[in-house]
Amino acid sequence: MATINEIAKELNVSRVRVYQIIAKLPEDLQPNKVNGHYQIEDKDVKSIKEYFTNSSLKLKQDNNGENEYKILNKTLENEVQTLKEQLTNKDEHIKDLTQLLDQSQRLQLDVQNKLNKLENKEIKSYESTFKSDKNKDNINTNQESESPSMDAREANNEKHSNFWSRLFAPK
Repeated sequence: MATINEIAKELNVSRVRVYQIIAKLPEDLQPNKVNGHYQIEDKDVKSIKEYFTNSSLKLKQDNNGENEYKILNKTLENEVQTLKEQLTNKDEHIKDLTQLLDQSQRLQLDVQNKLNKLENKEIKSYESTFKSDKNKDNINTNQESESPSMDAREANNEKHSNFWSRLFAPK
C-alpha cells in the first residue's frame, strides 16, 4: 500500500494533482475510499502512473503540436517578410529601369531632332549652292545670249550708219 504523498513524490507532482488524476480515472480503476481516505493498492498505483504517463505524453504531444505550429508560423512569417523585401527590391529595380528607359528615349529623341536639323541645314546649303550655280549659269547664259544681240545691234547700227551715211554722205 502506498499513500498519496508517496505517489506524488514518485511522480514529481503535487498531492492535489494526484487527487485530480484519481478523479479522472474510470470508476473501476479508482482506489477504494474508506472513512474519507483512499486505500491505494499496487494495481491502483499502476493505474495512476499509467494515466499520468499518458496524460503527460498527450500534453507533450499537444505542446509539441503547438511548438510545431509556432515554428511553422514563425517560418512562414519569415518567408513572407523575405518575399515582401524581394518584392520591394523588384519594385525599386523596375522603377530604376523605367527611369533609365525614359531617359534613353529622351536622348534618342534629342539625337533624332539634331540629326533632322543637320539634314535640313545640309539640304538648304545644297539648295542654295545649287541655286547660286544655277544663277551663275543663267547669268552666263544671259550674257552669252546678250552678247550675240549686242553684236547684232552693233551690226544693225553699222548698217544703219551705212545707210544714213550713204544717204547723206557727200557724193
